[in-house]
Amino acid sequence: GDVLRKVYLRLGLRRVSRAKLTHTNPHIKISGLQELALMECADALTFIQTLLHHPNRQVREESFVALVRLVDVADSDLVLAYDDRISGWMR
Repeated sequence: GDVLRKVYLRLGLRRVSRAKLTHTNPHIKISGLQELALMECADALTFIQTLLHHPNRQVREESFVALVRLVDVADSDLVLAYDDRISGWMR
C-alpha cells in the first residue's frame, strides 16, 4: 500500500484525482473521491466536504465515505456535517 501511494504521488496522479472532483459527470467525481480516499490524500478534505451537498445522491454518499476514510478524531466535525440519509451500503 505504501509503495503504491508513493508511486501515485510521484506520478502526480493526486492532481488528476482532484481534477475529477470538478468534473460535471457524477461518475467521474465519484472516481476521484474513491482514488483520493484510497490514496489517503487528506489534503482534499475541505473540497470533499463541499460535495456532501451535491445534487447527485451517489456523489453525496461517496463524499461521506471518503470523509470517513480520511478524517481523524480531531476533524470528526467534518463527518458530522453530513445531513443526508444514510443508505444501507454506507452502514
